Amino acid sequence: MAEKGVRLFHMPHWLPPFAAAAFAVLLLNIALMVQRVREQSKSWPARFLRDLRHWDGRLPDDLDRHVHT
Repeated sequence: MAEKGVRLFHMPHWLPPFAAAAFAVLLLNIALMVQRVREQSKSWPARFLRDLRHWDGRLPDDLDRHVHT
């Protein structure tokens, strides 16, 4: 005779698929956040110069050319 193990609680049949889907959504959101941070870090110097130009309007042209090349 095979004995069944003692269960601590009854797990609903919908919980494992729901947990797997929630975990997948969490991983995708983290991947999207990492991708956005990487893209924003690439455009940081140009954005900084644009904000600086907006702030005082006196950015030297040679500094502007250095960022875009």
